[in-house]
Amino acid sequence: MQRGRRDDTRLRPGSCRAVRCCSSRCRWRSTRFTEHEIVGHQVTPELLSFTPQQLALLKLPSGFTASIFASGLGKPRTLAVADDGRVYVTRREPGDVVVLRDANNDERSDEMRIAVRRPMLHRIAIDRRWVYLVGVKDVFTADVTDEGPFANITRIVDDLPEAGQHADRTIWVGLDKYLYVSVGSTCNSCNETSPENATILRDGRPRARAR
Repeated sequence: MQRGRRDDTRLRPGSCRAVRCCSSRCRWRSTRFTEHEIVGHQVTPELLSFTPQQLALLKLPSGFTASIFASGLGKPRTLAVADDGRVYVTRREPGDVVVLRDANNDERSDEMRIAVRRPMLHRIAIDRRWVYLVGVKDVFTADVTDEGPFANITRIVDDLPEAGQHADRTIWVGLDKYLYVSVGSTCNSCNETSPENATILRDGRPRARAR
């Protein structure tokens, strides 16, 4: 190819012409690339309904057994067991917490009630007669009534960082009686805008990261 002469030839598959300029002179250089086809695949697993046969497949240590305590809950997220044996289940899609009770001690739930309704609740922590609930931006506290549902619900935190792709928070009451809240990163690979993302927060006053 002649120097300084523009070549308007249409590029063909499998070839490419690149230009490199030095000072006022341009030198054309033809470079060949190999064609590759990039194919992506998305695998969606089949949704299987629960069966007693699946329960039998669980491998347990000697002396342990597994049985169905409750069913028909939809898509439960997390559990917490109160001192009186009641089981609390968070359900993010309907936006509530249900309480299950085994009234006749047959190791199966006989009663289900709504404990509280709040959107996007994920994790629950029970400390004696108080309960703590965490959503995307908020932390709530409430009293646990003798009947099971919650009363006197109060928002105690309303400024958790933005959630992004990881909106599921967890919460726990530590032995030091501080609340510990996990805050995920906003994405799998990005520069976070908040120093509280991808941390565990200890909710004291002032709030601090857990060490």
